[in-house]
Formats: sequence, structure tokens, C-alpha cells
Amino acid sequence: MKTIINSEKSLYDHIDYLRSQFKKHKHLRTDTKTGKQRSDKQRKALQVYCKQVSEVLNEKGITFNMFFKQGIDVKWTMDIVKDEVWRPVQRVYFNEESTTKPLRGQYQEIFEPINLKLSEFGIHVPWPTKRDSDD
Repeated sequence: MKTIINSEKSLYDHIDYLRSQFKKHKHLRTDTKTGKQRSDKQRKALQVYCKQVSEVLNEKGITFNMFFKQGIDVKWTMDIVKDEVWRPVQRVYFNEESTTKPLRGQYQEIFEPINLKLSEFGIHVPWPTKRDSDD
């Protein structure tokens, strides 16, 4: 069961539910998470950002091999940027594999070191705005 507790009422309702389930089954297993998950706007912005980064890297002729100093030369795609650039930074900073896991405020913390690395190649791709994400 997935429950979002965001008020005193929902907290007390859930406590009552847990009490009733414990009384009935005598054993409960819970998993509590705090903070808000990324928003749909952030999900869309991440896709736009990764696509824009891949396009700029390709336009500048910067290959995957040049960026990472290893591997083979391949054209950038949104998925390559997401899997090979975004996720590694996310793992280091927040020990999370899925891009759905970082909290809303953590996206900027992942973006900053990527933006710094891109600047070494004379590239700046700003974080997308709502207008960019609506495309």
C-alpha cells in the first residue's frame, strides 16, 4: 500500500490504519520515504536538457570518446546523455540509479557539475524552462 501523508489528518488516519492492520495480522512491514519526488515538469525538463546537450555536443564535433577519454566514438543521443552523463553524477551525489528518485531540489545539484564539465568544451546548455519542456 502506498500512502502519502501530507497533513495531520492523513497522518492520524494512517496511524489508525496501521493499528488495525497490526491488530489483525500481528506483523507489519513498512517503508517510509520523506521529501517530494521529482515533478512531471522536472521529468520533462530532464528529457529536453539531455536532448539539447546531445545536439550541442554533436554539433561541436565532441565525441563520447573525447568527453570521457575512453571508449569508441559514437553520436550523442538523449539516452546516452541521460545514462552516461546524468546518472553517474546522480549516483555519486545521491546514490540513486533511477532518475525518478532524486527529490525536487536535488536536480539542480546534479545539473551544476554537468554544466561545469560542459563548460570545459565551451558549451552551456541552460536548464530548460516550462516553455522548452512543452515541445
